[in-house]
Amino acid sequence: MINQNPKHMKDYYHILEVPFGSDSIDIKKAYRRLALKFHPDKNNTPNAVIKFIEITEAYEVLGNKKNKLYYDEIYQEFFIINKNNHIKTTSFKTFEQKQKKWSEYGKQKAKEYSSIPFNKFIKQINKDLKVGINYIPNIIALFIVVIFFIKLLTVIPESINKNLGITFILLIILLGLFYLFRQLLIVAIADFKEEIKHK
Repeated sequence: MINQNPKHMKDYYHILEVPFGSDSIDIKKAYRRLALKFHPDKNNTPNAVIKFIEITEAYEVLGNKKNKLYYDEIYQEFFIINKNNHIKTTSFKTFEQKQKKWSEYGKQKAKEYSSIPFNKFIKQINKDLKVGINYIPNIIALFIVVIFFIKLLTVIPESINKNLGITFILLIILLGLFYLFRQLLIVAIADFKEEIKHK
């Protein structure tokens, strides 16, 4: 099967200045850093607009799980496996179409982002960066609260016979733990919904 060399296979990892295979958090951080540097409201050099479009296109591809999986396959074939930078004929046409589509979408998103006032844009990308980060601390906190709650449930029956004052205090702590568990759960669910909405 004949190999073909695309006119320009864009290296989105290089554009965002991250290593191949970087996770979504690193990609978001890289985009944030570069977007703040090249946003048209912040940077009025002639090259800034082109650079802003370029990094936005890269982010929209690598920040999307489905697109990233497809791009990573082609990336390995083009940049890693074949030293001559070729893509198999079967993949070539599909990739060219996708890259054209990604380029158009990148321009559209860059135009949309550059029309947002700079302060609002900063808030938006900071919010995007926070999405999903709270999962691990939330899960750990929920787990600790559940352990304490179960422990208290085993201690309360013993304390009833010994001291009613201590039992009352333990019941208040138990209610506090229940409230804390409820609040952490609400935050975890909200974070999960935000992640789904973002995807």
